This record gives sequence, structure tokens and C-alpha cells, in this order.
Amino acid sequence: MESQSVNPQLVFTVREAAKILHLGLNKCYELVRCKRLRSIRVGKKIIIPKAAISEFLNETDDIPAYAGCNYGR
Repeated sequence: MESQSVNPQLVFTVREAAKILHLGLNKCYELVRCKRLRSIRVGKKIIIPKAAISEFLNETDDIPAYAGCNYGR
């Protein structure tokens, strides 16, 4: 029998993270911009570690839903 290697996805694009979190794309970019959702910038690409999504979900119990950043407002 051949052994199949499972390669779990360790990082996600902002679009993929938004789908996982059931958020709109703009809201997900806002969370990245406000540093509420940890991310890594590689050139122009933004990637979000799998662990960052778990961290975000665990910390949201303490933060009001309306809390966000008001950059440029």
C-alpha cells in the first residue's frame, strides 16, 4: 500500500481567510490593516498563518463586535 502524504495548508490568502471566517473580503482586509488578524506580507502578497486565524477566534470573546480601526476616518 502506498503511503499518502497529507500536506495541510499552513497559510491562507486574505480571500481564503475571509471564507474560513465567514467574513466579507473588505472586513478581512480591515482586520489585517488594524493588526487584529496577524498576517505576513511577502512583497505585495499578504498571507495569514493558520495559527493566526485560531488566535483571532480565541481573542474575539473579549473585543466588542463594533471595535475596529478608523484609519483615515
